[in-house]
Amino acid sequence: MILRSRKKVKIKNFIYDITGNSVPLVMLIALVVLIIGGAVAYATVQVFSTVRGETHSLMTYFSAETALERSMCSLDSHITKDTYAASKDITFTGDITDYINKIIDSLNDESSGILSSTEVGVYANESMNKAIVDIRYSWPGGNNYRMDGLYKIIVPITISATAKMENGLFRSYGKETTATREFEIWLPRRFELRGAVYTLGDLLATTKDDGYAPEEALIKGNIYVFGTGLDKANRMQQHYNGGLCADRNAKLKIIEGNIYTRNLLRAGTFDESESSTESCAIIVENDVVAQGIQVFGHKDSIVVFGDAYTFDDVELNGADSYIVINGNYYGLNQGDDTRHDTSSAIINTAPAYAQGLISNYMKSRIVINGDVFVNGTTFRLEDPNEGEVGHKLEDASLGWINVGSVVAPDYKQTYLALGIDAGAETGFYREAIRDRKDDINGFSVLLQTGLGKNYNINYWNEMINHIRSRADYYKNDLSNISEVSIPRSISGFCNFAFDANDRIYIADENPGDPTEEPQIVMPDSFSTFDNISKDINGMSDFFDNYIDDWEDWGSYSSAVSGMPAALNHMMNLLLDYVEVFATKEYPGDNSSDEIKYSFVQGTGIKTQFEELSEYLKGINPEQHPCVLKYEEGIGSEIVIDIFDELNENFSEQYAAGKYFLVLNFDPNKELRIKDEMNGLIFSIGKVVLERSGKVNGSVIAAGKGYDPIHKVMDSAAGYYEYNGVTVTRLPRVVLEEERDEDGNVIAYENINEFKNWSYAALVFENGGSIDFPGREALFEAIRNSTGIDLYTIF
Repeated sequence: MILRSRKKVKIKNFIYDITGNSVPLVMLIALVVLIIGGAVAYATVQVFSTVRGETHSLMTYFSAETALERSMCSLDSHITKDTYAASKDITFTGDITDYINKIIDSLNDESSGILSSTEVGVYANESMNKAIVDIRYSWPGGNNYRMDGLYKIIVPITISATAKMENGLFRSYGKETTATREFEIWLPRRFELRGAVYTLGDLLATTKDDGYAPEEALIKGNIYVFGTGLDKANRMQQHYNGGLCADRNAKLKIIEGNIYTRNLLRAGTFDESESSTESCAIIVENDVVAQGIQVFGHKDSIVVFGDAYTFDDVELNGADSYIVINGNYYGLNQGDDTRHDTSSAIINTAPAYAQGLISNYMKSRIVINGDVFVNGTTFRLEDPNEGEVGHKLEDASLGWINVGSVVAPDYKQTYLALGIDAGAETGFYREAIRDRKDDINGFSVLLQTGLGKNYNINYWNEMINHIRSRADYYKNDLSNISEVSIPRSISGFCNFAFDANDRIYIADENPGDPTEEPQIVMPDSFSTFDNISKDINGMSDFFDNYIDDWEDWGSYSSAVSGMPAALNHMMNLLLDYVEVFATKEYPGDNSSDEIKYSFVQGTGIKTQFEELSEYLKGINPEQHPCVLKYEEGIGSEIVIDIFDELNENFSEQYAAGKYFLVLNFDPNKELRIKDEMNGLIFSIGKVVLERSGKVNGSVIAAGKGYDPIHKVMDSAAGYYEYNGVTVTRLPRVVLEEERDEDGNVIAYENINEFKNWSYAALVFENGGSIDFPGREALFEAIRNSTGIDLYTIF
């Protein structure tokens, strides 16, 4: 008992006696704190780790949402452009669902330029890893889209963004978010309104005797004319081709725009007499792309201030007339050596009609001031009645030789002077030319004579008359005319020779050998096509792909990689711009001379013109102000005065200068404009502008159609049936009555209908004008007036 009691006392003393026990006590307390703190710290770390992990996961998810927003911006800047499909080589075959599938597939292609994978930084600390986000695109498929206009498709596109991110211990995978939004995508446009005029039939400037002097007709903006053509190739009667035409005393001027026509740019009529007092002219401020440029009448003229491009000839037939090209000339078509109307060249046949006499036909001149490139040639006709060609002539012709004396000159065409038969070999003729080259005079064509690039029609009237008054008709001695200088060589290209000025220029067919002048030489520089490059992609630097290979005439004249190949490529490029609504296809072989006329297909099964027409038919004038609409009809022909109609039905809007949409679906209604109006006219029939008529906007007109029995019928945008075959009513001229094997007439000749301009779609009568303000300005004005968005239609 005493021992146990002493033990308790020692313990008690130890506890209550603090002498020497501070260190153990501190250690004891620290141990307790450590145990408790450790538990707290462990719990805190666990909580922090959990929170940090959730934050990391959430930030990864946020990165997916950020990528989702970026992908929407990426889509907005790519697929909503109407050029997107073409940039990805996506074609439309008529199935919209298939087309959308192709678009979606392209979005998921990593090479598409669309956002498909991206890194998203979610931490301010740059040392931290970024989230990697994979993006995929899809759509519901089927009919889950809607059309807005002819070309715009509204598609719901679902975007899925899946993100992952790793940072040390914290790793997040498969964080996905999706969003669906409607986007606009565009079908490939076959047609986009970029000009003042579009026609299927001819455009005609003419005059009628109404007691007033005719005024100049004026068009501001591009012009696209298909025009009337012949039914068969190789016809001699090229004067039965239409296109953009002027006759009688009309003056037509085109400013701030180019001309594109699948047929002719032509002045005058072939049946004008030499004593005619009528005189017409066409003046073009910019460029011309045409099947051919021809003057047929007396005292008629065409002046092109820019460049000219033709698939056939620049040809002059009329008396006391001229054609002037201030810029360069590009004769694009090399031809097939069998058809004279598919081989580009320059020919002035007017002096040949003089029959050796001093007459007004001797005064006619073709003038080209710029470089001259001719891919084809002219032909001698072996059988003029059938258009059967004989040997080739020069690439610019005609040439003349004096078979008389100096005192009593007697000039004949070179081939007649040489006594060469039309059926002779071309090589034989050309050798004869070389032997007599010093005797040949090319007086009817003036090339690069230093006349300058003047832009005033009055200048050319005075200058041509000045030259004709000072130069001997036959000799064409220009030495006493200070304004004219005769070049020793012509810059450009041809396959053989140019009859021009007072001599013949022969191409260098023997590169490396000394060549006597005059000759044809490569230009020092090549055009950048300032005018048509605004309309046609690839034209501004067109020759860049060729120039480096052209070291001499041999490489320059190569059919494979030289100028012939370049001109052929240019022709194929330009064809799309003269065939907006319709095509003209020459036969590919000699089995038939039948020219095939077809419509350009739209985005579906209908033609391009039909698509526009069908869509516009659906516009309800009751729902849109400033819409004047004429429904389909089968009644007799009637003239509609648009000025009276607008004043009667829209007097306040007309007075306020509103823009109108005038729609005509009756080919028997002729729309006449006798005063000023704003807007766009679409007609499947004819439109006529009178002296004071003016359209501030654009005109699309089909004109009357061709019929083999009735000759003129319905619209040029329509069809007729023959032996179960659907044939277009595109205007054409049949020169001879055709019968089937049973003797029944299947096609009457329709020459008089053409000569009466029955197929003209747009006529300027004693004046009139169209002022195209530009696509955007016109569409905006029409939308403000009518509420209709033409961007989705045109």
